[in-house]
Amino acid sequence: MDIGTAKPTAEERTRVRHHLIDVAEPDEIWSLAVFQRAAARAIADIHERGKLPLLVGGTGQYIHAVIHGWVPPVSKPDAKLRAVLEELAKTMGMIGSIQSLH
Repeated sequence: MDIGTAKPTAEERTRVRHHLIDVAEPDEIWSLAVFQRAAARAIADIHERGKLPLLVGGTGQYIHAVIHGWVPPVSKPDAKLRAVLEELAKTMGMIGSIQSLH
């Protein structure tokens, strides 16, 4: 996404090679496990070119997962649970979510 992120500009990306930018669409599933595999490939590629990879940006969780070798559990999407949660979000909305915190 180009808006609301700290994504490097096109000019910045011409000065220093960046990886894993614009790799998924907003409606595409991009899980921690998918990121870890993609990051491992990028890091290996960087090492093969004799360069030092710098892991920056994204969320702290994703960075920790790569650095510490987290192994997320393998699970398939649960359509029934998703439907229940989406209905709950529609009926409660943000106000219900905030009220449930008190």
